[in-house]
This record gives sequence, C-alpha cells and structure tokens, in this order.
Amino acid sequence: MPDPLADDIPPRLAVLEEIARGTKEVLDRLDDKRLDDTDGRLDRMDARFDRLDARLDSSFGRLDARLDASFARMDSRIDAQAASSHNDFRILVTLVFASNAALLGVMAHGFGWLQRTGCWYSGPATGSA
Repeated sequence: MPDPLADDIPPRLAVLEEIARGTKEVLDRLDDKRLDDTDGRLDRMDARFDRLDARLDSSFGRLDARLDASFARMDSRIDAQAASSHNDFRILVTLVFASNAALLGVMAHGFGWLQRTGCWYSGPATGSA
C-alpha cells in the first residue's frame, strides 16, 4: 500500500529548505548589523577615551607646571633660610668668642695677671695731685 504522506513530503521539504535559507539570510543580516552596531559603539568609545585622555594630559600638564613652580618657590625659600641660618650661626660663634675673651680679660684683671707679665696694662692709674 502506498504511503499517502509520500506525495506530500517533497513540497514540505521544499518549504522547510526555503525557511532555512530565509532564516540564514536574516541571521547573516542581523549578524552584520550587530557587528556594524558594535563597531560603531566601539568607535564612539574610542573617541570618548581619546578626548578623556587629552583632557587628563592637559590637566596633568597644568598640575605639573604648578607643582614645578611651587617647588621652585620652596627651594628659594629654603635657600634663603639656609643662608640666614648660616649668618645666624656666624654671629653666634662670634658672640661666644667675644664673651669668652671679655671674661678672660676680666679674670686677668681680677687676678692681676696683666700686671705681672709686663703687658701694656699696668693697673689703675695713679693720679698726682
């Protein structure tokens, strides 16, 4: 007995093949469209990152210049302070030597060391009246 569905299979198979071809074409177009959309998005993201990178570079450049200027001012202040402290140290050492010399002179006068050695100072002046 012949199968009643046997006559019906080739048209159904043709319809299925046509559906498969159509589906493949639609998927290819969607795939291409998705890739194009993705490429466009990536290009826009790259452009944004490039703009951000340029802004950051300029900001860091300005910050670097400001820091350089600040460090230069600090260096000049430190140099001025160092020179001032060297001058203060010299004055302090001079005062220490001068006070020690004055103390030695007072001690020499008090103990009579200058009279015995025959130095230029011979003691209190004696007045003739």
